[in-house]
Amino acid sequence: MAGQVLELRVHGVANTAPASMLGIGPQPGDPPGGNARPRLVAGNQVTGFYRSSTADPDDPLMVEAYSWGQLTSGARTVKDLRRALWTLLLPFVLANLALQARPDIPADSREERWRSRPALAAWLVRLFCLSLTMTFAVAATGVGVDLVAWQCVDAACLAQIPGPWGFLGTGWWREGARALAVGLLAPLGVLALVGFLTWRTYHYEAELPVAPAGPDEATPLHNPLQDPTYWCGEGQVRRLAVLHLASAAAVAAAIPLGAVIAMDPPQGVRAVLVWPVVAVLAATVALSVAVLGHPYVTRRGGDTPLRPYGVGVAVLAAVGVIGTLAVLLLPDGPAGTPLADLRPPHGCAQDRSIAGCREDRSLPGYDAVIVWLGAFQILVLTALAVLTGTGRRTPDAGPHKPDEGPAGIAWGGSGPTVLAGLGWLLGLAYSAGVLYWVTDRLNHGATPSGRSAITLPVPVMWAGLAIIGVLAVAVVVAVRAWIVFVRLRRQSLAQLVPPGNLLSAHERRRARDVATYRALHHLIGEHSVRLVGHLAAAGAVLALAGMAAVVSGARPVSTDPEGFGLVVKAVADTGDTLAGWLPALVAGVGLLVYRNDAVRRSVGMLWDVATFWPRAAHPLAPPSYAERAVPQLQTRAIGLMALPDNDVRRPEAIILSGHSQGAVICAAVILQMPHQWHRRVWFFSYGCQLSYLYGRVFPAYFGPDRLPVVISTLTGPSGRVRWTNFWRETDPLGWPVNAGERELWVADPAALRPSGGEVADPPIHNHSGYPDAPEYQRERAEVVALATAAVPAPRHEP
Repeated sequence: MAGQVLELRVHGVANTAPASMLGIGPQPGDPPGGNARPRLVAGNQVTGFYRSSTADPDDPLMVEAYSWGQLTSGARTVKDLRRALWTLLLPFVLANLALQARPDIPADSREERWRSRPALAAWLVRLFCLSLTMTFAVAATGVGVDLVAWQCVDAACLAQIPGPWGFLGTGWWREGARALAVGLLAPLGVLALVGFLTWRTYHYEAELPVAPAGPDEATPLHNPLQDPTYWCGEGQVRRLAVLHLASAAAVAAAIPLGAVIAMDPPQGVRAVLVWPVVAVLAATVALSVAVLGHPYVTRRGGDTPLRPYGVGVAVLAAVGVIGTLAVLLLPDGPAGTPLADLRPPHGCAQDRSIAGCREDRSLPGYDAVIVWLGAFQILVLTALAVLTGTGRRTPDAGPHKPDEGPAGIAWGGSGPTVLAGLGWLLGLAYSAGVLYWVTDRLNHGATPSGRSAITLPVPVMWAGLAIIGVLAVAVVVAVRAWIVFVRLRRQSLAQLVPPGNLLSAHERRRARDVATYRALHHLIGEHSVRLVGHLAAAGAVLALAGMAAVVSGARPVSTDPEGFGLVVKAVADTGDTLAGWLPALVAGVGLLVYRNDAVRRSVGMLWDVATFWPRAAHPLAPPSYAERAVPQLQTRAIGLMALPDNDVRRPEAIILSGHSQGAVICAAVILQMPHQWHRRVWFFSYGCQLSYLYGRVFPAYFGPDRLPVVISTLTGPSGRVRWTNFWRETDPLGWPVNAGERELWVADPAALRPSGGEVADPPIHNHSGYPDAPEYQRERAEVVALATAAVPAPRHEP
């Protein structure tokens, strides 16, 4: 390859096949099997580098495709189902994003001091992520301990649970709190499953460049993505996972233990066992909260050991859980009423007139745990908003008109709060839906918010009303988005149709099609972030109102509602029912993302944006594909450039050609490269969201103060910038970058009608087909000429 330029193409969210990336797909008139095929030259079937099998080795340009989509998109195999289930962890994904959305992240993580605003904000984000894990543990504990083990007392109720659980209603297991010990296995089992799945994904973070690829200790950093350890977080994920799982297990154990202590205060020898267990559980959570701000957790650095902090937390949690199970298996203490008499009586499902059936006999203290955990999360989010929500807006950094450039930092700098808050609302909806669905099943279909044998937690009833409120706001925001879209389409059509309306009917129809794509381009680029902010603000108001109602202790409706109360009850039940179906809906959409190209290009973009970032805040989120893609692409590029001069595989220069999300991966690779390799690297980005999305939501990495670092690394002594960004007005997901790079507008479509004897309209490519555009090919030819100008002729092996 000596004397050649290698164009290394990186696809975007659509998981474009290597053949399509190389432009060697089947053409009309080709015999079956007669067209060129992609040839794997490095990597494997999951992440591989491909070239055309018929490429000319003497051509001054060699095109190579890097396919990373199976890390996130799948290949329509059984893996798709497993990966679709990752979408159920969407609340964790959003909470994890909050850490990267902080506006004031130091370029060098070693400069982040504990008392600084960025460090405090990072600690709050990690603390919120820990509380979100606890939310799911509390919900699972509510199902296993409260609804099943405590309230489900007779055979008719226990028969609704799959499995042989009838023994919990009779004999030795019904006495005292022994059934609670069995119920506690539900949240512990869920945590063990999540921990196992997280452990199975550590190989993503385990991918490292073959050689040290970042700057040395003395090199100043100007962007966090220049940190050589940024994509090496295997040890950090393990340490965080231990803290989350241990703390969640401690909270799950504390719920039944606290209820037993309240109902049957320990005395004598019993107290000698109970209070040390309480102290151990409290120490587990306290130590985890404190360690979240320690460099032990905040630093990355590859496969680093667990260290005494993590081992200590894990041991404390194990001792606390075992101690709790031992306390629950003890017989009743000498104080108070026997615990069996405090549970709902037998037969309430058939006859509500039995004494005690009309009373709330749910697990004491469980509602209070939900209330206080929710109040704590609101306080954390409020403190995070105060620390990060400066209200500053970035100026338009490009030569375009103000209404065509980025509108500034998303949500006035409150991106961490917005993202974490959306994750919190979704997590609450998941939890409320599961609790409602299980209660409904145990009650044989009787509406849990009214008269029923199994009592639904009161906060879940209020959550149902809040969910309906959020859905109503979402409908209003969608209507607002449609109105804006119609206005933008009308404006675009006015620009395409001349005042005299001299276009033919065919051209007017085509103009409407083009105007639709242009309107989507402006709607997503200029208005989508603000619309999401409106939804988040309304959700925050509803959450605060709902929390105030929950703290009051009042039920939204009585057990026997009448009149308007029936309407409120129906609304609450509808909201909770919809919340129960939400996980299935999210998983279904996730499966379509992995199997349907149309859904992949729309919804998949948001998923790939979210899972691009490492699990630096929430370890139970799905793995980051960039933890493998960035080191692999970096190793390939540097490995080829570092070959000896007489090696025919050595390129004179490499064009990193990134489409959509691929452009973000390429930018991360460039920032990770040692400086000596930059002079032989060119960067082509197209269908790019670096400024309009990443620059606004993640300003510390791609904002107007940090993105120019890529420009400075790709600027030669002559002042020529080796970064060209291509964009179309018809591309809903691609915009200018406005960081000082070379901008090239790509015409799309070429015309409104066929010409030169052609009968088909010139296609509207919108987000695809950039390498086939004349503007792209002219720019690439110029780069090849510049890169090979000093090379007399290709060199061959002797």
